[in-house]
Amino acid sequence: MLLEDVGQDDLVRAAGQHRRTVTGATLNREYTRPFAAVLHYARDAQMRGDIRVRAFKERPAVVRVADKAAVRLLIANARTDPQRLLLHWLWEIGSRTGDTLENISEGVKRH
Repeated sequence: MLLEDVGQDDLVRAAGQHRRTVTGATLNREYTRPFAAVLHYARDAQMRGDIRVRAFKERPAVVRVADKAAVRLLIANARTDPQRLLLHWLWEIGSRTGDTLENISEGVKRH
């Protein structure tokens, strides 16, 4: 398939192979944005014409805040000082904790 022939239908087909329980936000983060970045880079390099990549519909964001007492207990029961520091840091900056911990553990497995 030529780069010029890649379009929205290909994005939808690729994202459709993902498990069905994911949200539009996940599909946009894992498929739409990288897909659009590659096609826009190709456009800027004059390898294809312009394309508008449409995002999947997303639900309004729901902010889920952990119970402060539970967070304090989790931090207090961390096994090591680095774990305690990491948990405190993740709580303070409001990072997507699950994604951050997954990325850290993947990095540890590779080294």
